[in-house]
Amino acid sequence: MNRKTGLLILLLLPILFSATMSYAEEPLIKRISKPDFWTQYTYEAQAGIEDSGYTTPGENPMVTLQQLQTGFVFPIYMGKAFRIMSGANVNWHYFDFSGVELDNINTFDLSIPINCMIPINEQWMIMALVAPGIHSDLKRVDYKDFKSAFLLLANYTYSEHLQTSMGVAYSRIFGKDTFFPAAGLTWMPDDTWTIRLMFPKPGITYSLNERLRFSLGVEPAGGEWNIRDPRTINNDDDEYTFEFKGWRMGAGAEYDITRNVSAFLDAGFTINRKYIIENDDETILNSDVKDTPGFRLGVQLHR
Repeated sequence: MNRKTGLLILLLLPILFSATMSYAEEPLIKRISKPDFWTQYTYEAQAGIEDSGYTTPGENPMVTLQQLQTGFVFPIYMGKAFRIMSGANVNWHYFDFSGVELDNINTFDLSIPINCMIPINEQWMIMALVAPGIHSDLKRVDYKDFKSAFLLLANYTYSEHLQTSMGVAYSRIFGKDTFFPAAGLTWMPDDTWTIRLMFPKPGITYSLNERLRFSLGVEPAGGEWNIRDPRTINNDDDEYTFEFKGWRMGAGAEYDITRNVSAFLDAGFTINRKYIIENDDETILNSDVKDTPGFRLGVQLHR
């Protein structure tokens, strides 16, 4: 079984679980909480690379992106208030180049997040998350492939309808590893609307009924990986950093298939994209990439 087939099987596994579960009405709060298992596939249509030193003569440089993400969480310690959760995340990107003298690139993010929730009182809760992992094309793994992200967040609950959050994060969702604020508010004026004015992922969700929800959102779509030389000619097999930046914006729908399983689909555009492949000695690619439409679909499992 090749690598692509194995990754696609991960996408289909939750659908098999859904056949064994029955639907029942659930509180709204359950469906806006994070799932215990999820998998999703993202496709970004072919888009032009605006400038490249490795353009094939007579052809337009283009790139298409496919992405597959799978993850799960499980409890390590569940006290009356204090909780520790862990799990695993797998994130695969496939960059399909044409009109450029570069091989197609597979990148992988393999991480083990550890999440700690500490209630201070009825209003305050502290959440800390650390996610060590490997970010690489996996052709050759060394110490440069190991990185860690973290999040420290304080949540204050004004009421059952309004919560504010403030904190700091360190991640590569904007491309290079960087610190950035994580702050904003979540407002649920009633059982149908959830409004998240949260940086860096604001969004709005409308629940049509107990099973069906619609949403609008914006989120960063970036990454950084340690890869081997991807050129089809003059390849020296040296290590390079592949940096990818962008923003995804779109609309979607989520539907509860059963009591424990939901499926979702969204579509929109990825904008402000930039690809950089370089090391200390050489830059292979440093180019803006044109905006492109795309879609995302997946399934989620809740206990």
